[in-house]
Amino acid sequence: MRSLKKNTTMPLPFFLGLILLALSVDAYAQEDAFRVWKDSTGKYQIDAAFISKTPTHVTLRNREGKQIEVALEKLSPIDLEYLKKLDQPPASIPSTGDSDAMDNSPDKKHAPLGLDSDQTQLRQLAEDFFNDLRTKERKASLDMLTEKAKSLASVDKSALRHLPSPDKGPRAIRVGKPTIVNEEASVVVTVIVSKVPQKTMLDFKKDGNQWRICSISATRGDSEVTVDFESAYEPGESKNGPNPVDASGPLEITGMTLDGRKVSLSDYKGKVVLIDFWATWCGPCMKEIPNVYQNYAMYHSRGFEVLAVSLDKDMGDIQDFIAKNNPPWPILADMHPNNPVRMASKYNVRAIPTMILVGPDGKIIDPDCRGDRLNARLAELFK
Repeated sequence: MRSLKKNTTMPLPFFLGLILLALSVDAYAQEDAFRVWKDSTGKYQIDAAFISKTPTHVTLRNREGKQIEVALEKLSPIDLEYLKKLDQPPASIPSTGDSDAMDNSPDKKHAPLGLDSDQTQLRQLAEDFFNDLRTKERKASLDMLTEKAKSLASVDKSALRHLPSPDKGPRAIRVGKPTIVNEEASVVVTVIVSKVPQKTMLDFKKDGNQWRICSISATRGDSEVTVDFESAYEPGESKNGPNPVDASGPLEITGMTLDGRKVSLSDYKGKVVLIDFWATWCGPCMKEIPNVYQNYAMYHSRGFEVLAVSLDKDMGDIQDFIAKNNPPWPILADMHPNNPVRMASKYNVRAIPTMILVGPDGKIIDPDCRGDRLNARLAELFK
């Protein structure tokens, strides 16, 4: 797949301030959405937007504006599955029955019942939410949250009041087209904060006929951060808590796989282990996987292991990833309903990918070890 560039992303410091998500899931909602495309071997990839598709090729546009044509047979199974979703008609989106709110203009008359009203409601909610972040009270944005998120705000455990305010001006908030999948939705919003554009995403859940905000995410550079409004938030906890960056003793990583098997870092005594906090929806996380595969193949026989901790809320997304990619290392489902302790909360992991390299003694060698830095560290350890 000659058109795709080999991944040479340099590691950057964690963006721990606010939000997350490079949003590969947004792509089938709008033509201008960027996502990571890979070849069938996983060695090459490109960050590009979908333009068009023929029976044999797909046309993409990279961030420099150059159009690239790629043979379908060269694409990864995940990309081919994504293209299938593009071909699905809008009628697959459930109706809300809110016909009175629909646009009855001639070019909209064949739209599925409820689709236009949901799209309009989500766009308006996203715009109102960010506009309200400019106020001190933030009452309107609080009212848009889920009931669980509101209950946390009532005891001052919500991240809402700690979010930064968008700059003034009509172009500081630009709302994209919503993505709707069953009872969940997301809206990409480009927000300018302190004169710096940030690509953010609001996640929604359906509550009757009303959409409610459950989380916010954003990306800057190649770092992603998420704020879950339904989880308790303590200002400054990443500095005062047991952050693995500051941990001096051995880490205690435990968790459950999808099949209910308990796995612990202590199972790998005497090994060099990469602890990878990641998620299937995280663009930079997926970019790192080919490099991790390459290092695993090179050093596994010499004592290198990988322990992946998935922050996915949907266990089905993890199952799909395992079925399509068959990773040779265990994946712990941090949000598994039977998991008693969540490692991301225990170690205040807010930015992903967080990739921690641990030595044979269980102590941290490098708290931010990915890309070329991971390559160099392992080459030094196994020279």
